[in-house]
Amino acid sequence: MDKKDKKTGDPIDRAKQGTDVSLDMIRDMLRAAVQEREGEDTYINEVYPAYVIYKKGDHCCKVVYSILDGTVQLGHEAVEVRRAEAEARAQRKEGEDSVEMFICLGQANCQ
Repeated sequence: MDKKDKKTGDPIDRAKQGTDVSLDMIRDMLRAAVQEREGEDTYINEVYPAYVIYKKGDHCCKVVYSILDGTVQLGHEAVEVRRAEAEARAQRKEGEDSVEMFICLGQANCQ
């Protein structure tokens, strides 16, 4: 499923020509690079300025990347990560006007 059309063209060609490359095009370039390395059964979850998180089977992995002249370079080693769940609770005693908030943010296991 390639996102090429007459208006935008191939994102790699656009990047090589020095024209504007949209964030969607960058995501497409990363998807192609990850799928080339890991296989077609991968899905991009999140894209960050320095790394991408993708899902393969039941596992999520994080790998650094760079893009230079339309070429995506993935880091040598992907690290398995877990999505951390966030928990929020409100505590209020009967008759009190104030509410005490308790927020606990889990931390992903990035090694």
